[in-house]
Amino acid sequence: MKSVSNLVLVMTKMRRLIPPELRGDALCREIMEYVADETIFKPVQNSSGGKFTLHRVASMECSLTDSSQKAIILAGESKLEAITLRGGEYERKVKFKMSQYAKASHSSNDGQLVLLSIKDSLHLSCSEEGDIVILKLKKCRKEDLSETDLECFLFYKKTTGISHTTFESFKYRDWYISTSFEDKDKEVVMCQKSPSRNTCFTER
Repeated sequence: MKSVSNLVLVMTKMRRLIPPELRGDALCREIMEYVADETIFKPVQNSSGGKFTLHRVASMECSLTDSSQKAIILAGESKLEAITLRGGEYERKVKFKMSQYAKASHSSNDGQLVLLSIKDSLHLSCSEEGDIVILKLKKCRKEDLSETDLECFLFYKKTTGISHTTFESFKYRDWYISTSFEDKDKEVVMCQKSPSRNTCFTER
């Protein structure tokens, strides 16, 4: 019964992402891409010294486009960029695997806790260097994340309106994944909210 409830929840959230022409076995396979294989409990120690437990509740695949319609791509092995794609380039979009986590006593106002991965081995993470927060791609096995500082890999995903989604660092509050409004500045970085940086994305 719990599995059925999870499936209904995921289908409700992901309906717009599943091609309407799919039927039968093809539809089932597509649905299962968004459903977590298992629930994993992870004890995590936060930056204030307290501990809490996370469990993965669902996963999905998506690409991200910023408010200027620039797509997120992988440049090299460990760098993300936002560029305007031309005809025939759409396969360059990064397909993120977005794993959703639940946390006890978590405020729904913060958004949904997520882990953003590429090919199951590259994961977006944050670290502090001086007075700024740096966005990095770290390579490790997902099953080993509980043995590292998982806080660094988590983001609060919050959607307002129809499709304005922000990703705020779980460990470094008020720091967001962002892109530039200028085409020449392609790098995807962390920033504090500012009118000079775009922090809103659309999932596709």
